[in-house]
Formats: sequence, C-alpha cells, structure tokens
Amino acid sequence: ARAAASSENIKAGASEILDLYPVLRCLFDKLRLKDVDAVRPDVLSAYAMFDVLDILANHPTTDRDADELLASHIRHMQLHRAAYPGYDMVPKWHFAFHIPSQIKQRTHLWGDVRA
Repeated sequence: ARAAASSENIKAGASEILDLYPVLRCLFDKLRLKDVDAVRPDVLSAYAMFDVLDILANHPTTDRDADELLASHIRHMQLHRAAYPGYDMVPKWHFAFHIPSQIKQRTHLWGDVRA
C-alpha cells in the first residue's frame, strides 16, 4: 500500500528505515550531500535524524547523553517540519521525547544488554 501511495518518494516504516540506516548514511556521505546540498531542508533533516540515531547507537547512559539526545531530537523535529511543512507528525514523534527522561531515570535504554 505504501509503494502504491507515491510514485515519487520512497515509503518505508520505521523498522525498515532503521535496517537501511547504515546504507543511507554511507550513501549520503559518499554523495557528499552535506557539502553539496547543505541548504536543502530535507538533507538537513536527514542528517539531524542521523545524529539522533548515532546517539542511540552509542547506548546513552548519562544525564549528559540524555540531554544531547533530547536536543538532537528537537532539532530533527524542527528541521523535518521545515522540510515537510504539510506532514502531520504521528504520536511516535512525541513518544521519543520520553526516552531521555527514561535514560536519566534508569541509566540505560530498555533492551540495552550492556546495562
């Protein structure tokens, strides 16, 4: 259904994008999109999302990590809204705001086997 909904854009769910994250990050870096298209809101939004994912991948455990995650998440939401003004954000965007406080409370992410 997602594929049929758009002939111009790639449609994917969150888990599909997470699976592709290393490939997308490598592609953006190889194409030097950050240098070439730095003024494009969609590119800025993507790199802001990469920052959020990088913080999560590093298993945040401290209050400083949690604060950095929250700031990165806010920045990504702002850039995403600028890039896609007609897009209605779904509740998952709000739910992500709770992750930093959970890190501060528990000192790890749920499912983090290192904790």
